[in-house]
Amino acid sequence: MTIQTLLSDRPTLAVLTGLAVIILYFAFAWWRVGRNPNSGPVIALFAPPPGMSAAGMRYVEQNGCDDTAFTATLVALAVKGILTIREDDYGDLKIYTVTRTAADYTAAGLTADEDATARALFAKKNEIELSAQDYRFVHGAQATLKNALTAQYGKGFLIKNWAWFRPLLAIAALSLIAMIALSHDPLTAVPTFVWSCMTLGTAVLLGGIDLFLWKNIASSGQRLFSLFGGLVMLAPTVCMVSVTYIVLYQGFDDVPRNAIMLFFVLMALVAVFHHLLLTFTPTGAKTMAQIDGFKLFLNATEADRLKTLNAPTITRAMYERFLPFAMALDCETPWTANFQAQAASVQPLNVGGYQPDWMAGKAFSDLGPALFKSSLGTSLANAQTISTHSNSDD
Repeated sequence: MTIQTLLSDRPTLAVLTGLAVIILYFAFAWWRVGRNPNSGPVIALFAPPPGMSAAGMRYVEQNGCDDTAFTATLVALAVKGILTIREDDYGDLKIYTVTRTAADYTAAGLTADEDATARALFAKKNEIELSAQDYRFVHGAQATLKNALTAQYGKGFLIKNWAWFRPLLAIAALSLIAMIALSHDPLTAVPTFVWSCMTLGTAVLLGGIDLFLWKNIASSGQRLFSLFGGLVMLAPTVCMVSVTYIVLYQGFDDVPRNAIMLFFVLMALVAVFHHLLLTFTPTGAKTMAQIDGFKLFLNATEADRLKTLNAPTITRAMYERFLPFAMALDCETPWTANFQAQAASVQPLNVGGYQPDWMAGKAFSDLGPALFKSSLGTSLANAQTISTHSNSDD
């Protein structure tokens, strides 16, 4: 597209102008409020911040509560002797069951969110299957965990800067109005834009589902099947992207195709800028520095790094105590590799791999902690999906 053509394409020029204004405004807003407070250098820590649970650390780092936070909480409760986890293997299907093993939680050293989650999970019965059968109890425990974490970390740790983000939405809205108003045929431009939004939005949604399902399939450890399944599931996403192209370039005539595509880029930038405008408070920045320091210890995989950090020897008790934190911070693989390397130097591990006392079944020893975490998360997600469909059918 030449400059002369661009100047004559008024809808595209309107969106480009909006794009430029958004970038300039974001640079100004980020300079004013988007920079995190200086928390000083990150120093390796050999223990989590005092009083923080594994789920609490993930909540602060990810700015929210997800299935991984709940999975880490279950493992933390298991490590502290509150429950055991049993795996029932039905071929491609794994069902996990948690069983309460302690009636009194006071001596277990639970954090407030862990205590609330355990009480909600076992409020009605002592054995909960992580499937659609008992999903109402699981969902209640997940909601309790989220509420407890939000109450503790929802305020005072992060500033969302909504007042600075709203002008970005206003500029995007004005760009959209100008694009349509300057089109040769606004009555045709509107349905084209709506249809392209629907098809591209569906493609993005399907792409997200594809990634989620691919990750779930990978949790079975069958890499070839994972690759094949992921490629097959990508077909609907490619189909919807093709439909978007057809709507824009093979459908109506005289519509601002280039302007519409640029507007999608503009909205993607707005979403990215929204994330970049989130800033920590001084308390939040200090906490994040502590979390990053603890991650340095969990992620250290080479012997020379451990020597440099002067890290303590990883005993079995330490490995299990910090395993929920490693899972919450996505560091379970290097953390386990550290433990296995140090344990093997003293006494060779069994061929089947490490097996915690609180785990019944081969999911942990066969899959390893990363795929075990994924498999447990998959079980929770599948239970939610089946339960939702069952309720909708009633």
